[in-house]
Amino acid sequence: MMEKERQREPVYIPAQNGSSVHSLPQPTLYLSRCLFLVLQVAGNLISSLVLHQSRHTAGDGNTGNETACHHNDTGNSSSLAVSDSVRYTLLSVYLTCNVAGVVLCLLRLRPLATSVSQYVARDWKSTCLATLRRMLDPYMLLLIPVVTYSGMEQAYIFGEFTKHFITDCLGIGWVGYVMLLFGVLDAASSIACSKMASRLGRVPIVVTGALVNAGLIIFLLIWVRVPSLLVVFVVAALWGFVDAVWNTQLSTLFGVLFSADQEAAFANYRLWQSIGWCISFAYGGVFEMSVKLWILVSILATSTLLYLVAELQHFRQKSK
Repeated sequence: MMEKERQREPVYIPAQNGSSVHSLPQPTLYLSRCLFLVLQVAGNLISSLVLHQSRHTAGDGNTGNETACHHNDTGNSSSLAVSDSVRYTLLSVYLTCNVAGVVLCLLRLRPLATSVSQYVARDWKSTCLATLRRMLDPYMLLLIPVVTYSGMEQAYIFGEFTKHFITDCLGIGWVGYVMLLFGVLDAASSIACSKMASRLGRVPIVVTGALVNAGLIIFLLIWVRVPSLLVVFVVAALWGFVDAVWNTQLSTLFGVLFSADQEAAFANYRLWQSIGWCISFAYGGVFEMSVKLWILVSILATSTLLYLVAELQHFRQKSK
């Protein structure tokens, strides 16, 4: 079908050696994302240890408890309440981590060179114009839906899944543990994607991720929610794999298709991914859970087809 592109395509990163702008190979990009996700693992571990001290939970995680969770809830969950002491403890820990991170960056991070021959800093007007022009690129128009969906699926797992599937079924004390597993699988899958894509190509990995993602959404549609540790942890783990597929492979494709102007291309990437987050949170409190899932699976199907069209056009262009 499509050719197996080796995953050592460059991706835009400004140089830090004071001489030139260089590109990082994709395995390095995946490793960078993996290290970034380690922070999510650490954050969820901290929140788990703190929240588990609170007994304001909706369930005890006992799979023998057959009390079904509310499936069509759109408002706030009654099991989200935590004591003020727990809330202040969490905020204090996160504030301390933020301050420590800023101090470490100031003390240890080497500043970028101000005179880099191949990198010309644009003012905000030029950057905006370049981003808008790149938005009209045929490839970009085909990829905007899948990039937007990648933001929507992240917003769903962090917003809807944690509130209506973890908190309502197991209790708020389990949110950190479940999302910790999500972060671990996301990080591990980011590295695994580098190995698999270098052998199989980008398209089989994305198609596999899309099929797994669709299967998860359909399962959540038909699942009669009862407190079940196994189900919640498995869904979170598989969604971590899916999230890794979308983020690593889309970043790779952007680096390949828009190598001439990667700054504007990746600006579009982050813009539309953020728009996906906004869309998901905007209708999160309006529609019932089943409607939200149908929206996700519909956009997933449409955006995946458009992604395949972009890959096919790229394959034909390279074959000429």
